[in-house]
Amino acid sequence: MQIEYFADEDFFGGAYFSIVIQPYQAPVDSTVTVAALTNGAIPTEFEETYTSGDNVAFSIVPNDGYVLASIVDENNDELYIDVSVDDESAANYTYSASFTMPNEDVVLKAVFGHRVLKGSHENGRILDNNKQSGFGYAEGEEVTLVLKGDSGYVPTSASIEGHPEINVDVIEVKGLFGSSYQAKFTMPDFEVTVNAVFTAAEA
Repeated sequence: MQIEYFADEDFFGGAYFSIVIQPYQAPVDSTVTVAALTNGAIPTEFEETYTSGDNVAFSIVPNDGYVLASIVDENNDELYIDVSVDDESAANYTYSASFTMPNEDVVLKAVFGHRVLKGSHENGRILDNNKQSGFGYAEGEEVTLVLKGDSGYVPTSASIEGHPEINVDVIEVKGLFGSSYQAKFTMPDFEVTVNAVFTAAEA
């Protein structure tokens, strides 16, 4: 039997603990395979089998002009894998990744896409809270950016530079402590630059 302890905070900042009891599973030999990929590759030669708890390391190499968007399994569910960019100064990114082998076979599928760059945004900022530097979005993926105005300013519009045909919605999200703003659009199959316009808020 395996017992896991979790500590967290509730809505009011108080600590609480929960216990999850899971049946013991004897380690078994499992395999790592790579699904068919487009616009990049996982060139690592994996071992024939792995045991639960093994560290599995591999590399990811996008085709020219592409970056990594995500790593999913054969059902397109996102996998919890540590991934880092090898050299952000390089013209074409490569990535190093690793994960702890579970007690089952793993099928890796790397999804490639393009970067979202930040263009003009006087009197405010464009923030991407979903992607770390060096990663991108796949074609068809919904992109959500945070638009944060300087003191006294709010975003009024956003656009894709050079592509007026791509619709960008600016959405006000009202909360307990005021409003925040998001820009949403569907990612095309090319790199984009997002511009935002911030204007003085009405008194």
